[in-house]
Amino acid sequence: LRRRTMVIGGSAFILTAMGGWAAYSSVRPYHPGSPPDIAGMRFPLYDEQKVVYHVTFSGGFRNRNYRNLLQVARNHLNAVGEGFLDLRILMQGDGLDLLLAAKSYPDLARQIDQLKKCGVRFELCWNTVTSKGIDPALELHGVKPEDFVGSAVAEVAALSQKGFVVIKL
Repeated sequence: LRRRTMVIGGSAFILTAMGGWAAYSSVRPYHPGSPPDIAGMRFPLYDEQKVVYHVTFSGGFRNRNYRNLLQVARNHLNAVGEGFLDLRILMQGDGLDLLLAAKSYPDLARQIDQLKKCGVRFELCWNTVTSKGIDPALELHGVKPEDFVGSAVAEVAALSQKGFVVIKL
């Protein structure tokens, strides 16, 4: 009985593996230059956009979440085009830690500065700054008085009323 079970089980495994291989080998792998040439794909242009990213999360291990956020912003800007995207990154709660981290991590600071040069606005919730007891001039990267909003939640609502799309990342 045991030998019979082993034979049946082994046969089932071999048939399953063969079926998997047949399915795998029937899929045509992508080779550069094969139609369609993925590397050369073109997409239609996007209309002008007004967007606010409402950021309330922490940076996570090695600021991975913040690095991802900044890459998403860069990709968004590249897709829509400089001058055609009014992008605000509105930080509240743990999201404010992005600018705290940028004081210690030059790569984050560099990415933020590059996005600012392209017109992306980084805005901070004043309620969060005061509740955390942060000295913006000493502890936050590159902030100016015009970067502050009284309440992030009220600002999200106000921007939404002005036609901004709110994205919660």
